[in-house]
Amino acid sequence: GINYCNSETERQSIIDNFGWTINGDELNCTDVCIPTARVTITDVMNITPRATAPSFPSKGDIYMNSTTNKLMVYDGTTWQACW
Repeated sequence: GINYCNSETERQSIIDNFGWTINGDELNCTDVCIPTARVTITDVMNITPRATAPSFPSKGDIYMNSTTNKLMVYDGTTWQACW
């Protein structure tokens, strides 16, 4: 089966809101490394651009908008351009 960890709320949302049936998956966070402090990148970080915002964002999520060429961050209510 497929294990998931950080997407439990999103998984339940697509079941509840879109009528999906998901079989063969399991909530399992034992092998996940989730940073709890600052992450430093000393070289280049690349975010693959996408035309539409993620459907189920969480506060602090970031994506690169391929239409506007803007880095976007979710403030908990709406997507905001970083510049």
